[in-house]
Amino acid sequence: IKKTRLLSAYRHPIVRGNKFLLLLVCLFSLFFIGKAQTRLELEKQRKQKEAEIAAIRKQLNDNSKEQKQTIAYLEKLEKLILNREDNISLLELEINLLNKSIGENSDVVNSMDKDLADLKEEYGKLAYFMFKNRSSYNVLSFVFAASSFSQAYKRFGFIRFYKQYRVKQIMLIEETQQALLRKVADLKQKQEDKLKLLGRVDEEKKSLESEEDEKAQVAENLKKNES
Repeated sequence: IKKTRLLSAYRHPIVRGNKFLLLLVCLFSLFFIGKAQTRLELEKQRKQKEAEIAAIRKQLNDNSKEQKQTIAYLEKLEKLILNREDNISLLELEINLLNKSIGENSDVVNSMDKDLADLKEEYGKLAYFMFKNRSSYNVLSFVFAASSFSQAYKRFGFIRFYKQYRVKQIMLIEETQQALLRKVADLKQKQEDKLKLLGRVDEEKKSLESEEDEKAQVAENLKKNES
């Protein structure tokens, strides 16, 4: 009876393990795909904006010293500044999206790490139980100590079930470890992407400051020429 109770104690982990895998698949499919698409859209908009900035900047650089003191030049400069501000906003939106994704990834990693520890603990208990009852004598005595044929058949089924369950637990632990490694790598990549974007924001703000100074200087020179 005691051994039967011990065996019954292992029924719940395999159900929880299957639910865990199902939950993991749902999290990955629903949780991250939509956000990846949103970020791709932001990246596409940002690249378009950067192409516009580069084209306007080239046009401005191609102007002679005299042409740089005209209304047309000032208008192009203002257009450049507006595009630069839009680009900074897109970068900041992308950073905010990454911050949210990094936070969510961190939560998933922590949860997976805990589930992996629980799976290993459950497997350790099962391995200990199987070790204590490893001999054919113990197995047979457990089966033949049953009070009826029906109970003996159930006990034999329990033993066969837990041998299969042990193999499934090993596979589940390995799959969870691999999924955890992938998620940690994804988290690290997002953190690196965030640092790069923060660097881009700094560069864009410096360029914006320089262009605004140039705009103020051109506007002042035009005002002087009019007077």
